[in-house]
Amino acid sequence: MNQSFLFYASFYKAINRIKDPAVKLAAYEAITAYAIEGTLPDDDAPDVVWMVFEMARPNIDANIKNKTNGSKGGRGSKTENKPPVLNKKTTGLENEKPPVSNSENHRLENSASNKELELDKELELDKELELDKEEDKEISSDEEILSSKTPTRTRINYKSIVKAFNDSCPSLPQVQKLTDGRREAIKARYQEHGFNTICDVFRKAEESDFLTGRNGRWNGCSFDWIMKPSNFVKILEGNYVNKVPVAGGPLNGPPDTTNPFLQMLNEWEGEDEP
Repeated sequence: MNQSFLFYASFYKAINRIKDPAVKLAAYEAITAYAIEGTLPDDDAPDVVWMVFEMARPNIDANIKNKTNGSKGGRGSKTENKPPVLNKKTTGLENEKPPVSNSENHRLENSASNKELELDKELELDKELELDKEEDKEISSDEEILSSKTPTRTRINYKSIVKAFNDSCPSLPQVQKLTDGRREAIKARYQEHGFNTICDVFRKAEESDFLTGRNGRWNGCSFDWIMKPSNFVKILEGNYVNKVPVAGGPLNGPPDTTNPFLQMLNEWEGEDEP
């Protein structure tokens, strides 16, 4: 168990953007519990708590690692490696040193103290440089930094987006593996719309009787289908919102495909994009 840890300003800024006091407290507890006891947040913790935790985790790991390495080493005692003093009698005054004045002693003490301060500063600077290097190396493979012309950095938490889909769309096939193709699709939609819009599209897909297959007319919807650019925009714009039934018409979704002409048109346009 660690007795202390560094709480960076970036942790505070990220948590302070959370509006819900209970979620904000949960984010503080997640960071504190991991830094002191090494415990991870609960699996059912809110997504925003996991996002803040994953942002802070590399810094905490690097800090603990440097602290551990520092406790294993350090500067040796000043008396080490000094030759033993032999008690021998002198036969004259030729080997005796002149007495040192009080002012000279004070000057020597100050000089030694200044050298120790300079050495401590150099060691502290080295530790800071090592910490920066560790932070760059220990960025999780599940996160990616998007470079831009501005100095700000945005990290994509792929697992959080997959978890948001699995939680929001229980009626659709659940994502079991995060493939390279899915990473590319997530990255593209994230850059275009952001995390909140992606979650909103997942919610709309689950609410649609047509996309979930509840009306029995189509069952081809999935995570990969939703993340296609054209399908994503259709769901976002409300093309699959449940419609009020009318006399002699379908309950919701696209026009009835039992019409031979419409069925032929759908086959020509592509069966995977209704």
